[in-house]
Amino acid sequence: MSTVLVVDGADVCRAPITEFTLRSGFDQAWLADVDVISRGLEAEPDRTMCDVAADRIGFTSSSIGFYGAHRSEKLTREDVAGASLVLTAERDQRSAVIRLVPGTQARVFTWKEARVLATILTERVVNRTADAPADLDDLARLMHASRGSIPVIEPPVRTAAFHWRKQPATDPLSIPEGHDETRATHKTAVDESRSTATALAGLFVDLANAERHERRTDPARVDWWRRGA
Repeated sequence: MSTVLVVDGADVCRAPITEFTLRSGFDQAWLADVDVISRGLEAEPDRTMCDVAADRIGFTSSSIGFYGAHRSEKLTREDVAGASLVLTAERDQRSAVIRLVPGTQARVFTWKEARVLATILTERVVNRTADAPADLDDLARLMHASRGSIPVIEPPVRTAAFHWRKQPATDPLSIPEGHDETRATHKTAVDESRSTATALAGLFVDLANAERHERRTDPARVDWWRRGA
């Protein structure tokens, strides 16, 4: 079974809510056989989800079961080595994962970066300039290949006119946890993690379904695989 590894800092909010959202969405084609796990780079073992993330996943039987079962786990080399695709909350965490297991950069992305690259790949599959991924390893390979086709996305930097220090800026590829700020800021981080994961799951499902539909429908339509035969 292939594995998606989701990584944040503590494995109590952003990573588990992303894990739950991806698990819930991976129900079609080869994605149904993909496992999703979450880990934290600085996780304290056996902590439960934070209340903000727990509230956001809802109160269905599956979400209650997930919340009750989840316990934080610290990231290991074995976790990274065994994953076909690694998704991190922040750019610095992406770098930390690659330092932990050198040579893995082709399958490690922030989850906002993965959303951009999966969107590009979707357009290429629609336009028949790229093949649909046959499995999770293939998906990671194709997303990595798309990295070179777009400008490098770097955090915006602004400097004050008469001051040498760089001013704070938001990294467009990262979702900081916000635990050290206000509760509203932390809710925003959790909500953004979930919405990004929801979009990712949809893109991955469309790509997984694309191969079996591409010969039966009109490739000129952006949403061709959604419509079926």
